[in-house]
This record gives sequence, structure tokens and C-alpha cells, in this order.
Amino acid sequence: MRPDTQKHLNKITKLTRAYIEATDEANEQLEELKKQFNDKRITSSIWTEKAEAIRESLNRQKIETVETIKDIKKLYAEEVDEWETPRGEDIDHEDVGLLSGIVTLTEKEIKALGQKHKDNPLMQRVLRKYAEKQGYHYPTDQPGERMKKAFEAIAKAAGHAIESPSGYSGYQFRNEKHVETLINTYSEDLGL
Repeated sequence: MRPDTQKHLNKITKLTRAYIEATDEANEQLEELKKQFNDKRITSSIWTEKAEAIRESLNRQKIETVETIKDIKKLYAEEVDEWETPRGEDIDHEDVGLLSGIVTLTEKEIKALGQKHKDNPLMQRVLRKYAEKQGYHYPTDQPGERMKKAFEAIAKAAGHAIESPSGYSGYQFRNEKHVETLINTYSEDLGL
């Protein structure tokens, strides 16, 4: 079964946004502490102590967020690998029979079969092999590798957002429309 890419992307987006929001909240708290210190409502030792506690809490959340995203990437890669693992039920015996029959299929017909089996990595391999024997052009990359690379690119953008919430990637993840645009950039490779 094809991996639920959108579910994993939603988790990464939610985690990244939660961290960005926590950063914003921490910055507000630090500003308030600074104001209290400047107004002489708290001492420098209290200001230092509270500021350090806020920074430590944020740092813990950052570490947890990064680790969770790593776990999601690993799980997604495992699901893609499982999806690409050949199983007997993935073989379309009618189409394999057609490929090994006495009629030679045209390149256009092979591409049409490729569309029919776009979610079946085993049949994609069978079609690729047939196309090679006939001297036809057929995509040589594995869809799972494209999926993993595209997913990694989005996860990397999330990592940049976590490292620099006020930077470009942070800006992207703050806005639903911009996250959609980022994901749409890779939608074909992700199979969305």
C-alpha cells in the first residue's frame, strides 16, 4: 500500500508550527522580563534566572521537535521501501502476458500502461525492462526514491524553520498557503 504522505507532511507541519509559536511566546516572555527589569520591578538575578528557564524550555522543545521529525522521516522512508517491495499480488498477469506476447507494443502503449500502473512499483520495473528491450525511452528512476527525496526536501525546510523561525522557511511555515505552495512544488514526486 502506498504511504500516506500527506499524513506525515501534516505531522511535520504541525510540529514545526508549534515550535515557531513557542519561539514567539518565549520572545514575548523575554521582552516582558526585560521590561520588568528596566522598570526595576525585578532584580538582575531574577531576570537572569527566569530568562534562562525560558531559553532552556525552548531548547528542550527544539530538540524534541527535531528528533520527532527525524523519526517521521525514518518511518516515511520505511513505508516507501515497504511499498516498493515486490509482492506477487502486484503482478498484473494480463499485462505481463501482453508484454511477452507475439505483438510488440509501441512506446505510446507502454507509456499508457505506465499510467495504469503508476502506483505499482513492480509493474513499473516490468514496463521499464520491456521498454529497454524495445529501445524505447522509459523513466529510469524509481518513484520511491523521488518520493523520499521530495519528502526530505520539505523536512529540510522545516528544519530551517526550526533553526531560524524568523527566517524565510519560518515565514513559510507560519502561513498555511505558503506551506501548501512548498508541498505543491514537490507534489508530483510525492505522488500527491
